Amino acid sequence: MRSIRKNLKTNKSAFRGGLFLFGAIVGIGIFALPYAGLQLGLFWGLAVLILAGLLAWLLNLAYAKLVLVSGDNCQLGNYGRRYWGTAGWLLGSLAVLVNINGALLAYLIGAGNFLHLLFLQLSPFLGGLIFLVIAFPVIALGLKLVARANEVLAWILIFLMVSFLSWGILHVNPGNFFVKISDGSGSLLQFFSVFFFSFTGFAVIPELAETLNFKPRSVYRAVELGSLLPIILYGLFVVVGLRILGGEVSEEFIFSLGKVSLIWARLLSVVALIAIAGSFFTFGFTLKEFWQQDFGFSKPLSLILTVLPPPLFYFFGSRNFLAVISFTGGTSCLLMGGLILACWLREMMSNRKNGQLAKHNPRINPKPKKLKIND
Repeated sequence: MRSIRKNLKTNKSAFRGGLFLFGAIVGIGIFALPYAGLQLGLFWGLAVLILAGLLAWLLNLAYAKLVLVSGDNCQLGNYGRRYWGTAGWLLGSLAVLVNINGALLAYLIGAGNFLHLLFLQLSPFLGGLIFLVIAFPVIALGLKLVARANEVLAWILIFLMVSFLSWGILHVNPGNFFVKISDGSGSLLQFFSVFFFSFTGFAVIPELAETLNFKPRSVYRAVELGSLLPIILYGLFVVVGLRILGGEVSEEFIFSLGKVSLIWARLLSVVALIAIAGSFFTFGFTLKEFWQQDFGFSKPLSLILTVLPPPLFYFFGSRNFLAVISFTGGTSCLLMGGLILACWLREMMSNRKNGQLAKHNPRINPKPKKLKIND
């Protein structure tokens, strides 16, 4: 009976951890997927979507391995330093800064656009600033509040998305099943970057491990759930979205949907804001911790460095949503994914060389004290 209760508790923790990762991954990128799928064609669009999702899942597992081995909550730069020295630290830190700031900028653009759709008197820029002001306290208060807020938002997001998909299946236009591609603009690499951006969640893996007390079984299960569930959600969303709108899908799916159903366009704007909020809270907190833990900056300075760059980039002209997520997704795949894989391979080689299954993790299995032998 005690073993059963322990397993139930472990599974519950892993499920909540999976929701934490799911809430971080599912953000504004989901609403660019139908357009990307239209440009590639449904078959190839789904194939690239699944490929990007599986690649992100494997990289998340590899990163979780590195985090569990170290037993520390730090960002990729420190892991890069451990395995590749100063060059690894510089590359990892650059990758984290580009990835998170790019994601926060995309969320800010999306939040401003969707608030403008809901409240026409608000300009997109002003709407983005209002969203930033509301999100700031949650980022500042700590990981527990972020995790709880993300869990609640993830449940609301799942409920609303299931409701939309149920409505969408009933309103599918049979003629749209023959729509293959529109103008073919953009390259395969660009749209792969868009898909990959939608699955990006590397940066929150250390926080996920910390919330689960660095327990390997719980962490791996949470990573699997949080990484694989978005693949199913995204695939259904792309199919239903294309079959509702056909060739009328634009880069901003919700605005296209308004031509069919203004009510659902506004409801999906609420869904989008919920998805953006969950991801923004998590990535914003992660970036704050990055400045504090990896660079040793004070909390006020870390908060300033977290919340100031995105609105500055937005103010000075970085407002093309598709271009921002394409660049961020491609950079994440190349820099973060490449460094994670390089560190994981070195860790595996080290284990094989030393004949170990895993290196020591002081949080999981404390080292026994060595006996002193007097001469």
